[in-house]
Amino acid sequence: MIPDTPSSTSISSSRPPSLRIEISDTLSSSQQSDSHSDTDSLFDDPSEESMESPSLDAPVSITPDPASLTPPPIPGLYFEPTVLSQSYCEEVMHLCLQRYFRDGHDQVMLFERLIPSEEDPSKYCVSPLSKFPSFLSDLLSVLSQQLLPAIPPDVHAILFPPPDLPPYRARQVIINAYLPGEGITPHVDLLDRYGDGIVGVSLGSGSVMQFQKVTSDERPSYNSKLPQDPGSPKYGIYLPPGSAYVMSGEARYDWTHGIEGKTEDWVLSEDGIGASVLQPRTFRVSVTFRWLLPGADQVGKAQSDSDSL
Repeated sequence: MIPDTPSSTSISSSRPPSLRIEISDTLSSSQQSDSHSDTDSLFDDPSEESMESPSLDAPVSITPDPASLTPPPIPGLYFEPTVLSQSYCEEVMHLCLQRYFRDGHDQVMLFERLIPSEEDPSKYCVSPLSKFPSFLSDLLSVLSQQLLPAIPPDVHAILFPPPDLPPYRARQVIINAYLPGEGITPHVDLLDRYGDGIVGVSLGSGSVMQFQKVTSDERPSYNSKLPQDPGSPKYGIYLPPGSAYVMSGEARYDWTHGIEGKTEDWVLSEDGIGASVLQPRTFRVSVTFRWLLPGADQVGKAQSDSDSL
């Protein structure tokens, strides 16, 4: 059940996956690039994007290997367990629930759109009509400040570049709502839609995210459903509320990430020596920011070719 908040709506655990997309400032066909292809559209393959929606069909581990509170040895993966305060998490979660999850959806995607700058047409800026709500922009600013001492400068520059300097890019944010027992199938975020540098936060409840390396002979690929390497170790990180993770480079492109459908997680002690602790899952909201590749913020003719996303 969704926590009791003003005007919130309960979502049944048997709900079908549902998605809400908000795209403002839609370009007319004359404004779209002639070279824009179906594969660049937001709507080229609904089945792949739907893998990122919470589901009761996510795999469940039979042997409960305890998850860690520290990041595993995966290049490009960074994790900070206490980035956001409890009060700030509650504020952001409340705003997400009120704005996006009052009608039974369990996922929302917001897309920025780049337009030429009025001052200098050779430069681009985010259209005022497609800017994120202020509380999400504020969350990005908080993450930029809090992660500055925690991640390498080059990774921070990928995630939080100056807005007036090239390369000019548009962001996408995906917000998922999870009931206890729901998870997400292991996947690599779409390679033909999203660029390098992903940052996500957990609100409300903790959960374990699993990482496993993909089969090397499948590279490069533009399919999110990449097979996992059976010989690769499987790592689990416990993401407490208020935590943030960053995926860049190898962690972003060569490792799947997913959440097993469980109602509780075994977590190692903070020192890794003491007894493991059983952490129950409650209602959780995740907020994940990604960079859109060129063309991925446009709605091409494939929009009319797909029924829904």
